[in-house]
Amino acid sequence: MADANSRSGQTYFTGPILDWCDRTHAPHDEALQYAFDAPVRAGMPPIHVAASEGKLLELMLRMVGAKRVVELGTLAGYSALRLARALPDDGKVWTVEFDEQHAAVAKDVIAKAGLTKKIEVCLGRGVDVVYD
Repeated sequence: MADANSRSGQTYFTGPILDWCDRTHAPHDEALQYAFDAPVRAGMPPIHVAASEGKLLELMLRMVGAKRVVELGTLAGYSALRLARALPDDGKVWTVEFDEQHAAVAKDVIAKAGLTKKIEVCLGRGVDVVYD
């Protein structure tokens, strides 16, 4: 619950607490770790969701029984993997990326994770891809 301190920007966690949460509740297997490390390997900004945030996305999609997901902004594909893993076998993720290099890295990540049938990387501006 928010309070006056948290509303002004004060936080109640530290790096070690976040690391413990990630290790305990959102551990990475080989494919997730490869995806998580991809931005640094490819010289991209490491601005993807955190491990715990990715796990939360999975949980929320499972709770609502999602079968189809559209993601705007792919970066290296880490969140797309998390989203796809939450879906049933016949589920589908369409992830839209404007930058060609980012899309290429994401396609590599998705292929290494064995999820090319569940995840489609759509290249272009989000507004153009979604409304086309």
